[in-house]
Amino acid sequence: MSIADGQRVRALESNAAWASKTSNNTLTGVQTLSNGGSGASIANVQQEINDQAADIATAQNDIVNLQSDVATLQALDTFIYVGAWNASTNSPTLADGDGGATYGVGAVYRVSVAGTQNLGSGSQTFAVGDKVVYNTLAIWEKWDVIDSDITLDQLQDVDTTGVAQRNLLYKSATFWEDLDPNEVSTNAALTGANQTVPATDAFFKLVRLTNAGLTSVEAIGFTYNQQKLILVNATGNPFDIKNNSAGTPTNGIITGTGADLTLETDQTLILIYDSTSARWRIIGGTGTGGGEWNKENLTLNGTDITNQYKDLAFEVIPSSLDLHVSGVLAIEGIDYTLSTVSLVTRITFAGQLATGGNAALISGNILNCKYQK
Repeated sequence: MSIADGQRVRALESNAAWASKTSNNTLTGVQTLSNGGSGASIANVQQEINDQAADIATAQNDIVNLQSDVATLQALDTFIYVGAWNASTNSPTLADGDGGATYGVGAVYRVSVAGTQNLGSGSQTFAVGDKVVYNTLAIWEKWDVIDSDITLDQLQDVDTTGVAQRNLLYKSATFWEDLDPNEVSTNAALTGANQTVPATDAFFKLVRLTNAGLTSVEAIGFTYNQQKLILVNATGNPFDIKNNSAGTPTNGIITGTGADLTLETDQTLILIYDSTSARWRIIGGTGTGGGEWNKENLTLNGTDITNQYKDLAFEVIPSSLDLHVSGVLAIEGIDYTLSTVSLVTRITFAGQLATGGNAALISGNILNCKYQK
């Protein structure tokens, strides 16, 4: 049955056949309404369609924004390493909105001198080794040293300015094995006695000292554990490397000979920083002295087993100890640990070599040691 309009429905209200199909104003059976009588219902449905279309458009716009954000994050996987930054003097000058000091988004500076600065987003304190990174919000963002765990463990620097293109493997130390021209600093200012190589130079992997008036160096700035550095005498004259002494400041130098050494013209020194003693240790180079090898065969006694440690005769250069027990190489950090006590290195038994271990040391065992001192 088809109902053309409301008027016709009213006309049929008195018809007995029509009345039999209704009960309490409710239609029964199969009834069909034509378009002419359903304007309000169609309008409601159309409104719902329009609302859903608007929701879909909003969702599509959100997807576009998310895609843009992802692209931005992907772009941030590429950084431009610019150089050292002095947080004490804000040198070179950095400020939010400066375009990454012309290098753009992803520009990275490493803090060489600690200090406090307000670059536009509030006062922040920077430690040596922290980084400042220019982000997509035009803000210089502080990354603490521990933030290096955020994929900066292996950070690929791509310098789009044409200054350099290189891969920078950044852990907790400056590696000099992949030395390139941008890792070299020349200092022509140091002159006189008992000088300290400044942090702004020591940040680099190789430092050339060129002032003919330089007579001695006693310390090196910008230090963190196991940093490696090559020091070059390009002054044209010999100068002394002062050995650690009571008057030597933090970050002084241990020559390994117990005395000062002379660095002749064009000679080099390779040094590594030991954070435990807060000193630099000479481990190689063409300069005189330093880093010499020593051997000790230590027979353990009952006291050693009770103490669970044995002292060497000298202080060991970090990572240079080669320790064998009964012909088997022992591993630092697993079978033993090292510490410095009264200016000598102490070997503390650990793991399987400690009491209760499967290969626990006993009185009469011999520790065969080779190391640089």
